[in-house]
Amino acid sequence: MKRASILATIDERLRRTLFGLRCVLDVNLSSKQIESIFADAQDDQVSAKHYTLYSNGNVEVQVRVYEYEPESAHIEVQSKNVSQKRLERIHADAEYDMIRQWRSIDTEIPSQR
Repeated sequence: MKRASILATIDERLRRTLFGLRCVLDVNLSSKQIESIFADAQDDQVSAKHYTLYSNGNVEVQVRVYEYEPESAHIEVQSKNVSQKRLERIHADAEYDMIRQWRSIDTEIPSQR
C-alpha cells in the first residue's frame, strides 16, 4: 500500500481535490467530515483537528489541520491506487479547474454581470 500526502489551503481547491480523490479511489468520502473541515476553519482556528474521511482495510483518507497552520489541511492518503505523484496531479488539476472557472466568469457578457 502506498502513502501520499499534500498540503492544501482550506478553500475551493481543497474541496475539488477531495472530489478528485473520490473519483480516483471510487469511494464515498464523508460529506459530514468534509463540511466540518470548512466549518471548523471558520469557527476554530486555534486547535489541531483530525478528520477521517474514509477508511476500510484497503483505502484510508485523512485530513489533519495543525494549530500552527490553521488555514491549511494536510491530506493523507493510503491506497494502492494513489502515489505521491498522482495526489499532486489531482491537486494541480483542482487548481487548474478553479482557474478555468474564474476565467469563464471574467469573460461573461458585461450585461450579465
